[in-house]
Amino acid sequence: MNCAFCQADTVYLKNGKVIEGKIVEETDDFVRISRLDFNFKIKYLKKSIKKIERDANIEDISAKSDLSSDEVNKNSSSVKAKDNIDTRSFSNINEQPQVVEKNEYIVYLPAGINNFKKIYPLVIIFHPAAKARDMIEFWRPIADENKFILYASKKFRNDVKDWLEIEDRMIREVCRNYPVAEEKVIATGLSGGGMGAHMYSVFREDLISAVITNVGRIHPEKNIKRLIRGKR
Repeated sequence: MNCAFCQADTVYLKNGKVIEGKIVEETDDFVRISRLDFNFKIKYLKKSIKKIERDANIEDISAKSDLSSDEVNKNSSSVKAKDNIDTRSFSNINEQPQVVEKNEYIVYLPAGINNFKKIYPLVIIFHPAAKARDMIEFWRPIADENKFILYASKKFRNDVKDWLEIEDRMIREVCRNYPVAEEKVIATGLSGGGMGAHMYSVFREDLISAVITNVGRIHPEKNIKRLIRGKR
C-alpha cells in the first residue's frame, strides 16, 4: 500500500514524541515522513506509532500494531532462535548486581531487577574512546539508586564510520534479552559520545525518549543528513 503525498500529517509515537511533516510513503509496516524540521525523510515503524492524524481524520493504529501476549512470546522466541541470541534463563529477581560483558558491549543490571517485567529504563552510553568499563563504573551508583539498566558500547569511538546500524543491532538485542521498558530509553555520551547519542536519537527516534549529553552536539543539516541519507 502506498500513500499519495498527504498534507499536514502528524504522527504520535508511543514514547510521547510528536512528528509533523508530510507522509510520502506508507506500507503495512512503516510510514516514511518528510519532516518539517529537517530536509530529509525518516522512516517510522508502525509498531512504534500510537496514532496518525491527517487533517480531521485520525487513524488509531495501536490496536492494529499491538500483538497479543501469546503472539509476542511466539515471535520473540522465533527471533531469538533465528538470530542465535543468548537465551539463558534469568531468575525472577536479581539478588545481586550483574555485569554481563560481551565482545561488543557491556550491560549492567542493578540488584532488585525483576527479569520478567519490562518496566526498567535503559541508559545507552557512548564514549569517544570506547571506554565501556569506565562508563559502567561511573554510572553504576546512579543506576543502583534509581533502578535502571546500563548499556555501554565497546565499539563506538570517534574514528568509527557507519556505526549506526551496528549499534542498533546490539541495542535491539539488549532490549529483547533484558527487562527494558522501551518507552524509557535514554542515550547519553561525553564529547564525541554525546554527538553519537544525538545521532542515534535521530536514527531511532521511535526508541529514544531523551538525550543527555556533555559537550557533544551535532549540526542538524550537515551531520544528520550525511549519516542518515540512504539508511532509513
